[in-house]
Amino acid sequence: MEEGQIFDRKSIAIHATALSDVVCTFANADGGTIAIGISDKTRTIEGVDYENDKLNDLLRVPIDYCNPSVQVKTEMIPCRDFKGRDNHILLMHIGANTFLHANHANEVFQRIGDKSKKLSFEDRMNPNAKIDARNLTVKEKTDYLNVEKMSIDTLKNRIKIKGYQQPTEEKLLRIYAVMETNRVFSIQDVMKELSCPDSTARSIMKKLRDLDVIVSVKGMGKGKYRFK
Repeated sequence: MEEGQIFDRKSIAIHATALSDVVCTFANADGGTIAIGISDKTRTIEGVDYENDKLNDLLRVPIDYCNPSVQVKTEMIPCRDFKGRDNHILLMHIGANTFLHANHANEVFQRIGDKSKKLSFEDRMNPNAKIDARNLTVKEKTDYLNVEKMSIDTLKNRIKIKGYQQPTEEKLLRIYAVMETNRVFSIQDVMKELSCPDSTARSIMKKLRDLDVIVSVKGMGKGKYRFK
């Protein structure tokens, strides 16, 4: 099944804060299903059975990371993972609600096709802010979304202009690849992903700021960022 208005797939490695964005976007639109345990980048079947701690964190997302909490129904679907093991895919079935849900950063997104549209403060105050995206034409969806996610080509071009060497470029592109849209991350996350010391992680974060591809996230403590 292709990703779209009512379906999305996510890796078991997704951060809880990033999953909260997806849960809220579905609840704020027409509802939908999230299949967890399938890489949304490579479509690799990962499963969830061998990541108990991670799975428990993700199961708490609708309650702990969404405001107000989102009611979901869960279902475990048997599968064979990419290592040949018996495993399961977690399905989160989310219903459409008549009110808006905010994510962990008190932001409100709505699902339009296979993308998310961030609502402005004025939109959130408008009782008619929610729309039925299923009835929009392709052009209407494009006009409503307006702003596309920064592409990897844009990042590569900016790296080229700065003249960064290949090892640095590889680190920057790796962080871009693993930190999904709207995922909040810090220097500690960069250290963990790159298995590097604090000084290297700080250097990478500074370069990302210099490239103007990340923005500071308010209200979640010092040093929190996400990609534009």
